[in-house]
Amino acid sequence: TNGVQHILVAGDVYDSEAPNPHTLRAPIERMKPFADVHWHLLPGNHDPLDAASVYTSALFRAECPPNVTVLDRAGVHEVRPGLQIVAAPWRSKRPEVLADLPADGTIRVLVAHGAVDTLDPDPNRPSTIRLAALRDALDRGAVHYVALGDRHSRTRVGDCGRIWYSG
Repeated sequence: TNGVQHILVAGDVYDSEAPNPHTLRAPIERMKPFADVHWHLLPGNHDPLDAASVYTSALFRAECPPNVTVLDRAGVHEVRPGLQIVAAPWRSKRPEVLADLPADGTIRVLVAHGAVDTLDPDPNRPSTIRLAALRDALDRGAVHYVALGDRHSRTRVGDCGRIWYSG
C-alpha cells in the first residue's frame, strides 16, 4: 500500500441503491485485502442515503469490514487528532457543512459529490455546489482541500489548485 493510511471515495461506489448481492460484494471484496488502509465512502447520487440505501442494507452491514467507514452524516468526521474529513453526503440538495467550521489549524478535507456551478450548464440548480463557498472555506483556512465526485474525469476546479474531481 506504499504507506497509504486512508482512501477517500467521493461518491458512487455503487451505480444503484439496490445492487444484486454479487455487485454489492465486489467493492467490499476489493477493499478487504487492504486491512491496514481505512476507507471512507461518501454516498453519491447513484447510491444516496435514502430509505433504500445500499449502505443500510443488511447485506452491506454484514459484509462491510471494520476498516470501512460510510460517511453517512453531514459534518465533521475525526480521522485522527489534527485531521478531519468534512462530509456532505448525498442526502439533501443543499448540504450546509461549511458555515460553522473554524480556522483553528486542524487540517480538513471536504468531500462532496455533485456539479460545481462553474462547470454546470444550469448553475442555478439548488443541488449545484457553489465554488464561491468552497473558495471562502479554503481562503479562511477552515478547509484545506476539496475532494469532489460526480465527473468521470480528473478535473481541476478553479485556479487555487486545491479543488479537484478525482475522476
